Amino acid sequence: MSENTRDLANTHQHHKDNPRNDVIRVPKSLNPGINSYAAKIHDDCLAPFFHDGDILVFDPDQEPQVDEFAAIWWKDGDRPPSVFRLVLGLLPAELQSLKACNAEFAILCEQLNPHKQFSIPWSAVEAVHKVLGKVSASPAQCNGDESLPEEEANEAGA
Repeated sequence: MSENTRDLANTHQHHKDNPRNDVIRVPKSLNPGINSYAAKIHDDCLAPFFHDGDILVFDPDQEPQVDEFAAIWWKDGDRPPSVFRLVLGLLPAELQSLKACNAEFAILCEQLNPHKQFSIPWSAVEAVHKVLGKVSASPAQCNGDESLPEEEANEAGA
């Protein structure tokens, strides 16, 4: 690991079905926090910014702003998280505690391919995590599933 990168787990506490504890190298320039994590996306709804198979870095401790990308974690634990761009900002912290009892609060999001705007009721949302950016996979990572364990990433020259 160089002084310009940080290793992150390629899993997250919300993802109950992923027992893997892979590690991915993340540039420190993305400013990953202590709870940041990396995950691969599996569609092209955010093209041209992100594509199927891209590895994104998320931070649950940084609030996404208007026009930034965010992962929506669903209260229905059987549904995988979705990544969208925010059209409007999130509720102020003092109102977020009301989200479970009042379905009229919503998150206004958009996908880009095809372009579509829609609202998501706060009552369906477990968490919203900011996308910090995309990390490039090394040639060895591109051939595997998810990311490489740390020792393999070191051998690949990541």
